[in-house]
Order: sequence, then C-alpha cells, then structure tokens
Amino acid sequence: MKFGDVASALCQSALAFAATFLFLAPRSPAQVIQLSGGSSSLMETQGGSVQVDSENMHSTFGLGWHDGLRTGFLAESTFDGTKVSLGDEIIPFVLPTDVFDTSYYLWGRGIGLRRAIGDGDALIFAGYTSESLNTPFVNTASPDDPVAAFFYRHPLGEKFKFSSYNLVSGRLTTIQSLEWMPIHDLTFAASSGVGYQEPYGAISARLHRNKVDVWASESESTDSFRRIRLVSPLMTEQKGANARVEYRPWTNVGLSLSRQDLLAPLPDGGSLEARVDGVNGWFSLAGVRVNNSLFHSDGPSGATDASLSSLERSFANRLDIRLEYFHSRSDLSGSFEGLTSTFRERINAHLSVSQSVFSQGSQHTVSFGGQFVSNALEVSLDYQTIFVPFVLPGQSPFRQVLSLNFRGKVWKDMDLHAATNYTPLGQTRYTAYVTNELYSDGSGLVAAGRSAGRSIPPYLVRGVVLDERNQPVFGAALIVDRDQVFTDSDGTFVSRKKKAGEYNLKVDLASFLFPDEYVIVSAPAKVQAAQASAREETVVVRISRRPGTVSQAQKN
Repeated sequence: MKFGDVASALCQSALAFAATFLFLAPRSPAQVIQLSGGSSSLMETQGGSVQVDSENMHSTFGLGWHDGLRTGFLAESTFDGTKVSLGDEIIPFVLPTDVFDTSYYLWGRGIGLRRAIGDGDALIFAGYTSESLNTPFVNTASPDDPVAAFFYRHPLGEKFKFSSYNLVSGRLTTIQSLEWMPIHDLTFAASSGVGYQEPYGAISARLHRNKVDVWASESESTDSFRRIRLVSPLMTEQKGANARVEYRPWTNVGLSLSRQDLLAPLPDGGSLEARVDGVNGWFSLAGVRVNNSLFHSDGPSGATDASLSSLERSFANRLDIRLEYFHSRSDLSGSFEGLTSTFRERINAHLSVSQSVFSQGSQHTVSFGGQFVSNALEVSLDYQTIFVPFVLPGQSPFRQVLSLNFRGKVWKDMDLHAATNYTPLGQTRYTAYVTNELYSDGSGLVAAGRSAGRSIPPYLVRGVVLDERNQPVFGAALIVDRDQVFTDSDGTFVSRKKKAGEYNLKVDLASFLFPDEYVIVSAPAKVQAAQASAREETVVVRISRRPGTVSQAQKN
C-alpha cells in the first residue's frame, strides 16, 4: 500500500470520527464542550474545532484550510490503568541530559498506549510522524513518515533512574540514559546511543540552591545527528560544552553568565551551527530597576554583538517610566542603536494611557496608546519597536509598528479574540477567532452555567510567560501534560485538569506566533494542578529573544 493511500485513508477515518463524535457528544451526560473558529493571516490558515471533555474521555476534532483541506483529531481514554489514544498527539522526547531545553517532542498520528509500571512508566506508539499546524482556534496535521516508538523510565533505588528511548522512522534511534541524584538539589545524568543511526553521547549536571543555579552539559555527535527526521518542528540540539550560571546574592540583585553551542538540523539533511555567549545583570536601588544584557554570537551570517539596557521606575503605583537603549553590530548589517522612552499612567482600575518616544539617529517618533480592561472587554492599542532581520543593506532593522490586542464577549458566553503580529519582513499580520463553551446534562446542550449535571475539571495549572525584560508574552504556546494552551495579552495561561497532582510542562517554541524569535531561559519540567478554589501556585516561564539578533520585538 502506498503512503498516499494510507494518508487518504487516515483523512477519511478522521472525517468519519468527526461525524460520530459530533453526533454522540451532546447525548453524553456531564460534558464540557468548547467550540472555536477563526482565521490567521500570520499562519495562513482558517478553520474551527470542537473539543469535548467528560469524566473519562477527551476528544477533539479540527477542520482547517492551509494549502488544502487539513484535519486534526484525537480521542483518548483510560482502560484498566492504560491510557489509550487515537489521533494526533504530542510525544515528548526529552533526555535527562537536556538541562537547557526541555521542550523536545514530536507530533504523531496513530495509536498510543501509556501505562504506569511499578514506580516507572512506559509509552508505545505506532503510526506516522506528522507536520502539525497549531493555532489557538484549530490544530491540524498531515502525516509524513511511518514511526514506531517505545519509551521506558524506571527508578533504580532512591538515587538512580534509568530511561530508554527507542524509535524507528526510516532509521534507528536508541538512546539510554542514567540519572544520579546524590543530594536533593544536585543531579548528574549521562546519555549514549545512536540518533538516526549517528553516534551520540552526553553528560550533564544541574545544581539548584537558594542563591545559585548552575546548568552544564557536554555532548558529542556528528553534524548529521538528530533524534528523528522531522519537517516540523525543527529542534535545536546542544553540541559541545554548554554552561549557564545564575547568582542572586540578594533579592534585588542578580548576575547570569551563559555559553551555548547550538546545532540546528535542516530538513534536507544539512545543519547550521552557532555559538552564543551572554551576560545579564540586574539590580534595584531606591525604587529604580536596572537591567543590562550583552550578547555575542557567531553563526552562518558572521559575528553579531548586541546589548540592551533598561531603567524603570514606578511612582505611587500610578505612573511608570521606562527607558531602553539598544545597540547591535554585525558583519552584514553594520551598526544600529536607538533609545526608547515610555510613560504609562493608570487613570483608574480599568483604563491606562501611554506615550512613547523612539529615537534613532536624527529621527524621533512620538506615539500614543492605551489599555482598557474589564470582565467583559479587554482592548490594548500600543506602539512597539520591533527588530526586522530581513531589510535592505543600509536600512535600519528597527521599525515602529502599531500593536492591537482585543478580547471581549460578543454574545452570551461567546468570546472574540483578535491580535496583530509582524513577520520578520515587518509585514502586519492578524489572528482572530471566537470561542464558546457549552455543557451537556444528558438531555442536550445548554448554555454555560445552566447545567446541573455538568462536571468541569476542578483543578488548575496557572502560569505566566515573561520575556527578558519581565514583560508578558502574548501568543506563547505551552503543553501541559499533552494539552496545548496559549498565553493571553497578559502572558497568562490556564489548563484545567480532572485530578490534582504533577504534570509535565513543555514550552512549544515551534507553535509561537514567531517560532524563530525566542529561546528558553527557564521553565519547570513539572507543574502542580491545584483546586481552583484554593490559592494555586503561579508557574513562571521565562524566555528571551534570540541574542544574535538583539531584541526582535522591543515592547515599549
């Protein structure tokens, strides 16, 4: 049977699944049903999705258009302690030696089995790798290459843990890992094997103390190494010696040093290498917050030096003043520098206004913006200074653009979301979608809040994504367990869970609105789900714009 026939059969199965799914969903008791639909010129896609959650079942189906009709579907449930899934799902592929980036994964379309075995766990998956397209309103995928995987983890006593990662997709990948935790806040790990039939070995150390955090790793591989051949997402591997040290002698003072050697595999089998060195320091004195970052990178486009300095002060919790100076110099683009000053005043609890002045050379631009926030409506209109990497020689890579974010109720429990974003060419793009939640009490669909028999997942994982300037990041994608969530304009994300406990967290850089703009600074590998009525812990994820291009989106 040819691959095209198999892909077509899977597509037809998805449509049949959707029809059954939509027919049966309203008749099942105690279900939460979420409907979404929208369009994005940034992702060049339109579509919609329906998601149904009940006591022991999670199902979703999406239909979209992106260079043709695309589908996405998933149904999963637990039978006698084994979680069974059918459809499009995320398969984590994080090694214990991945201390700098815990977001390695692949998308697959097929059948998955997950089960706890003693104190460990195992995963079996058979199907196809897939090229996924993820937006806040619809997730779709198209199958690529056949894949079979078996992952296994098991503790060996109190201080050791063994992990085995094995998959076949065209070529063999088998990597075995061992972790050693001699004390609570110190972990060593080693991994070895072959990836895509290329040799691989790595060692790592992770130290976490009250005032000091240390990450270190050493890996050896050929330039052809990859965990699996994928069209998307393209994951960056660490190569050679890498280290990061963060020292916080006092609450308001900190310093970090980092060095990373990166290897980026390309779909054609080639790869790109880059080295990034960074220094970041911050302190607060007499209410003034000071931050300074210096970066140097060597890559395929030559050497780049960049710096970003900022001063920030708040007065009586009513007026915020922020000054930013940025400078970049590269072998190709020459030298550019600029200064941004921002004044933001809070009129009341709902309304704030802002003014910014952007200066670059002899050119000065004055801009105005504002934000209105209430329970039913949130609107922000602001100007941003963005870094445009693809410009004509001699032109400044810094541009000032208008940014719009909107969220509001348009009818009963239907919410409208809209936002503007910008491509690396400086072009304006939009994303707009609507969401609506309904409930089933066994007799049909009812509006939110009117179902006496509904069962809404009572536990929450709540978090926020911040950039290197401690500013919220809109449109960041994260994966909690295997549920994908996106941050709002405040940088916050929420994932509902049926059970309290610990869940895996991954930062899905490939699904960001600007997937090539950010790198991960820090993110917990595990998060806790707590009752919504309790004071649940807020998870903080920190990311940074790629040092080699200074700030690609400097927010005023």
